[in-house]
Amino acid sequence: MKVYLVCWTTSAVSEPEYYVEKAFAKKEDAKKFITKEPPGEGSYYIVGSDDNNGYWIEEFEIE
Repeated sequence: MKVYLVCWTTSAVSEPEYYVEKAFAKKEDAKKFITKEPPGEGSYYIVGSDDNNGYWIEEFEIE
């Protein structure tokens, strides 16, 4: 089973530590979330474009 983690970071390094804001079973739900919700409190670093409110999606396989 795949899960989709909505992530954000406070760092601009190439492999930053990141925070998981929320997990979803469907990628579509994760995409909807990142277009509606601002990231967690404090400053954050935009990965890629800022269209995603500072979030990105990590896909993980779980058993």
